[in-house]
Amino acid sequence: HLVQNYRKLSNMYGDDLYSLFNVSEEEFQQVALEKACAAPDDDDTKADAGGVEVSLAARLGTKGVVRSPLVAAKAIRAADFRCEIDPAHWTFTSKARQQKYVEAHHLIPLSHQNKFEYSLDVVANIISLCATCHRMLHFGVSKEKRSVLRLLLNQRRSKLLEKAIDIKDRDFLELYGNMAIGD
Repeated sequence: HLVQNYRKLSNMYGDDLYSLFNVSEEEFQQVALEKACAAPDDDDTKADAGGVEVSLAARLGTKGVVRSPLVAAKAIRAADFRCEIDPAHWTFTSKARQQKYVEAHHLIPLSHQNKFEYSLDVVANIISLCATCHRMLHFGVSKEKRSVLRLLLNQRRSKLLEKAIDIKDRDFLELYGNMAIGD
């Protein structure tokens, strides 16, 4: 009975079955880095245009934010395990993976998925960051992160549009808190 249920879930979610589990941020980053260090999937080079449907788990409203470590891994690999704010940023080498330690960050936060028709959990919306830059985007003061966020959005805008994700600068900055453009 358990195997039959697993097969049903596997058919519904495929390789993304892991996204159904609630995991800590640390565990998510570790799994994403592990998968990024593994041999690339054949579909890594696919860049199909158009929006990606929001996952069934997200539509069903499962607990927490539904995100795929497989998608995050592709974004980390695409950035060649470097910080996308500044590729020269130093980061340590992961003992377990023997690769530079970076973390995946959703540029447009997944907590705002309900404002978008198409999935935000796509490579176009995930940036690879050193741990310091990642923490700055989450916990830094607006003054320090505003220009970085604008730069990242401008760098990603065309890729986001390919995935049918469109957002104005002002609306984007507001997602990170009270950061109006004129402030």
